[in-house]
Amino acid sequence: MSGSGDMSSLSAGPPPVGRAGPAAPRLVQPEQAEWAPIEDRWLWDLVQALPRRQREVVVLRYWCDLAEADIAQVLSISTGTVKSSAHRAHARLAAALAEHNGEVTKAQKGAR
Repeated sequence: MSGSGDMSSLSAGPPPVGRAGPAAPRLVQPEQAEWAPIEDRWLWDLVQALPRRQREVVVLRYWCDLAEADIAQVLSISTGTVKSSAHRAHARLAAALAEHNGEVTKAQKGAR
């Protein structure tokens, strides 16, 4: 894989079971996500709404089970960027889930 961080060259299909190495992640492109169970489709839709870098980090971490250092290597970014992208993605996903469930998040409380 080139060092450009472009994920389009990764093979499509369901993620592998267990721990994958950085040289062999298998990612599903949004248009090829039919394998996702219908009850998980809403979560996949939330992930797809994330900004590109956050989405890449979330997919590599939670669908491909890569460690932060491996994600950094695959995307040609620093481990700190992986951590901050994951943190931002978690905040966005938590807010979306809270909104979906009708809850008030800490950020919303602070804005009042």
